[in-house]
Amino acid sequence: MTPCFRSAHLRTVALNRVVVDGMARGPAAGLHALDALAAEPALTNYHLFLSVRGDPLVKLGLYAEAREELQRTLTMTENRREHELLTKKPKLAGSSIE
Repeated sequence: MTPCFRSAHLRTVALNRVVVDGMARGPAAGLHALDALAAEPALTNYHLFLSVRGDPLVKLGLYAEAREELQRTLTMTENRREHELLTKKPKLAGSSIE
């Protein structure tokens, strides 16, 4: 396993754990757990971290902050399909983030 893959794998696992925690304990708990991970160097500029953070923000009605996270995410991804999905994300959440 190369160090690059290991790093990507670990950040995905950490993010998945926080998502599950947030689903089990609610969006406020999930946001708190995400904020605790925010200082991790491997996650600081990871576009999916910002995208995941946008979900509990929407659920908590913090639309301006969610919009910021999703807009930052869009600027960080070069993958066309990810960009399309991230553009639809606010609409799918039923929020007024546009």
